[in-house]
Amino acid sequence: MSMAKVILKEKRDVIQAQLLRCSTRGQKDLLITPGNYGEGVLADKLNLNLENMVKCGSFISETIDMAAECGINSLLLAGHLGKMLQIAGEIQDEYKHQNDDEMEVLADCVLLAGGDAGVSQRVLYCNTMDEAIEALWMTAFLQPAMRQLMHRVDRVLKGYAESRIRIEALVFSNRYGMLGKTPGAEELIMLHRKLL
Repeated sequence: MSMAKVILKEKRDVIQAQLLRCSTRGQKDLLITPGNYGEGVLADKLNLNLENMVKCGSFISETIDMAAECGINSLLLAGHLGKMLQIAGEIQDEYKHQNDDEMEVLADCVLLAGGDAGVSQRVLYCNTMDEAIEALWMTAFLQPAMRQLMHRVDRVLKGYAESRIRIEALVFSNRYGMLGKTPGAEELIMLHRKLL
């Protein structure tokens, strides 16, 4: 077995161990994140309890599969804008990653939200996600574009999960906080809110 395959297997094994640990402790509603990025936003700005969080890396589809097999009831995927733009095209695991330009996906969301070619083009010229967010905010297309993005993410995640497990998602930026959520996410967000 090649070293790359060994590393991928080890990463999957770590995710599965986290899911099994949660399941055996009776935790059936989990928060999943691609990594450490944004933990401060989730805990401090969104007041989410990270005790039931599983880090899934780029293995979104495999995490859904393993969670369903472990008897998990629901997953709330919390990801940075860049990750959600990747998912909007289709679920991509690390070993299947494609080089789709995330800014192009975001520019498409702007057009679907009713923005004109000028606003869409402005997004395409941005170098960072924060620049794109600022450009959309200044043109009043941030929330409409995020709604389009999260509808696409919702369709992809639910299409993959089917009826095996409930899944919702929220998108955030470290600088701007929560930017959007799938239509049914609020109920799962409430399951993960810290008690005051």
